Parts: sequence; structure tokens; C-alpha cells
Amino acid sequence: MTRIRLVEVSKHYGRTVAVDRVSLTVESGELFFLLGTSGCGKTTLLRMLAGFVEPDRGEIYFDEQCMNGVPPQRRDTGMVFQSFALWPHRTVAGNVAYGLEVRGLGRALREHKLQEALRLVRLEGLAARRPAQLSGGQQQRVALARALVIEPRVLLLDEPLANLDARLRDELRGEILRIQRQTQVTTVYVTHDQKEALAVADRIGLLYGGRLVQVGPPRELYLRPATRQVAQFLGDCNLLTGQLVEIEDPSHGERQGRRCAVRTACGPVRGVTWCDSLEPGDSVCVVVRPEFVRLHESGAHDNCFVARVEETHFLGEVVRIVARTDSFLWQCLALGCDGPKPSSSVQLTFAAGQCVVLPAGDGV
Repeated sequence: MTRIRLVEVSKHYGRTVAVDRVSLTVESGELFFLLGTSGCGKTTLLRMLAGFVEPDRGEIYFDEQCMNGVPPQRRDTGMVFQSFALWPHRTVAGNVAYGLEVRGLGRALREHKLQEALRLVRLEGLAARRPAQLSGGQQQRVALARALVIEPRVLLLDEPLANLDARLRDELRGEILRIQRQTQVTTVYVTHDQKEALAVADRIGLLYGGRLVQVGPPRELYLRPATRQVAQFLGDCNLLTGQLVEIEDPSHGERQGRRCAVRTACGPVRGVTWCDSLEPGDSVCVVVRPEFVRLHESGAHDNCFVARVEETHFLGEVVRIVARTDSFLWQCLALGCDGPKPSSSVQLTFAAGQCVVLPAGDGV
């Protein structure tokens, strides 16, 4: 297993900054996701790991070996492309075994490794077929087997599920996770799909404008975003702006965050912040995920607002509700098939511990 380390890596194309001073460590055997919108630099970063693009500055290490200047064929990486990139004239076996042929392995060893790779991706009976005879999901499995058959130090996946329909994406996502856990190969996976990253990543690195904005486990990025951009990118959120009026001493420990009070146009809001630099009087934004907003609940609550329902959307297991206070449009979720009727009055509540207070700026 290989540990990847990037130190102040940058790449420019003319005046365009594709990657801006990225420092990052991917641990041995980790399934690490590079997440972000189109043009944020994630594919450029992946291509630098593969050796297809050289950084303008900074260093890339596989374990203790500096990979700057090392050509792609000597980096011992396997790569899976969005387009599958299969040779149409070759069979499944021919596509998968190509890397073994280039390495000059004998026929018996090639056949052994080929069969192992096909078993790993569950394509044992399709070795004689050509890509045109396969479904999109099967073609992606072939591409994955081709990358893994050479037993690479690092596996690089560039939006591997982007060309598949929703059902196949869900299926292949689980297969990639199973295979990665079985092989324990250090894997860097590029995607713009936040649900994909949240579902299977060990850790996520969120990129914006070529810069690494936040790195951490999926749950941490979702529940404790470092900036409003992270919060808005990783799922829906209610985003209130306001002014910090009070902040408590974090005597109960950093893991709980610091409780604070914010003055907003909707009224006072109590929440938590992990930002040490915030002080009373600062402009802030308050992030509340729709699933944390409760309806019609009695009892004591930190935050409570009366709103009027404007829209309801049945989504199967939940109903998405849009409700308005005097100055804000709230999103919330109700479990089950029933929800409040449009124009009805509801009470919205959420706990301070489920409400994150961030600096008002973008933080990048």
C-alpha cells in the first residue's frame, strides 16, 4: 500500500490557475475523494498524480519517492477514465490483459492474473465478448479490471460513473467500494457528485477555484462545514445571514463547538461554531440542514419560528416542505407520505447543536 503526499502543488494554464498550492496526504489503503464542480481543478490534480501533467511548482510523493518528472508508465498507477477507453477490436480478456502484455509477463501468469481480475469484478463468463456486446456497467467493470490487473500502487478514478444511469451508478458505487476494500489499494476518486462521495469515501477533499477548501470524513464535512461554500455544495441547507451577538467560552470542550447567539432577520438564533476567529459583532451565516428542521413539535427549543407552508413535494420516503416566515424561505423534510397542506401555519424548530455558525465570507 502506498501513501500519497502533495506539497504546495500548483498548475497554471496561461493566466488560469487550475490548481493553487494544494498540500494533501492520502493515507495507505485509503479511498479518498476529490470533490468539486467542473473546472475546480480536481481532474488536473488527478492527471498530475498519474504523470500526464507536470506541476509548475510543488512536489508529489508516493511514499518517500518524489514523482516529479517520473513518466506515467513508471509510476505504477492504474487509471479508470470517464469514457471507459476500451479498445473496441479487443475482447474483454484482451482489454484487461493488455497491461500484462506490455510488462512482458508469460502466458501462464498472464492468464492467472486475468482470471483473478475478472473474478474480482464479477465478469468471469464474459472474457470472449467485445465492448460493443456489453452494457455500460459491464464496460466500466472491464475498465476497472484493466486498471487493477497490474496490481498498481495507486488507483486513480476520473468520474468513473458519470456516463451511467442512476440505478447503475448506485450498483457500481457499491462494487467499487467492495473491490477497494478487498484489494486495499490506495485510491483517489474524482467526482462532482456529492452523494457519491458522501456514500463511500473514507475522506473527502473539497476543491474550489483550484484550492483545497476542506478535508475530512464525509460526516464531518456535512455536519461541520468550514465555509458556506462547503455547506451549500454538500446538500441542501437553509442559510441565514446575521450578526454574532454572543459567544460562550468553550469550557465544555472543542468537540462540542462553542454555543453562540446570532441576530437574524427571522429573529434570534442559537447555534454552535468551531471557528476560533469569530467575535461578537462579526457578520456570520447560519447553516441549518432541512432534515434537522422539525414541524409541530412541543416543548422547549433553542430556535422556534412560526411559518406558512408555500409548497410541498412528495419524494417517496419524505415530503419536502417549503415554508415562509416574514423574511425567509425555509426548506424542511417530513418523514412518511403525509405533510402539512399549502397555506397552513406550522411551527419550525431546530436544536442549537444542529445549527452551524460560520463567517459570512466564502472562506477562500
